[in-house]
Amino acid sequence: MKKLLSLVLAILTIFVLALSIVGCESGSDEFVGEYIRKNDGWRHNIVHTVDGERISTGELSVDGDGILTLNNGGAGTYKFIAYNSRFEDLGKNYLLLEGDVTWEDVDGILYVKGTLYAKDESNKTFNFDREFKLEGKTLVDVVYPTYRFEKQ
Repeated sequence: MKKLLSLVLAILTIFVLALSIVGCESGSDEFVGEYIRKNDGWRHNIVHTVDGERISTGELSVDGDGILTLNNGGAGTYKFIAYNSRFEDLGKNYLLLEGDVTWEDVDGILYVKGTLYAKDESNKTFNFDREFKLEGKTLVDVVYPTYRFEKQ
């Protein structure tokens, strides 16, 4: 009888542990989706070849939209679409930065990390390393609360 009771308790313990793991995963699902930060800005020196001559804008603030996509399983992407590249031939809505990110939900705080690559000729890379909390449908940066992404 004691062996049967021990077996039942072991099975119940495994069942409860499995439910808690599944519960943590499904809690993370609330973060999955596409988030946009309108009127975002990056400091960047856009380098571009025009008529065979390599020129740059000098480091300046480039305005555009940041698009953070969080997929199931802790993977995602970040893109920065510049409103105006400062080079006429690149046009408006120019993809300036792009990269893969990973994300993890730890006790309701979303940790997002990745490397972003400039799509101009500067070959620059940028670290994306942020912590967010979810307020409704808005990701709010824990350190800089004015840095917000709205869920689409």
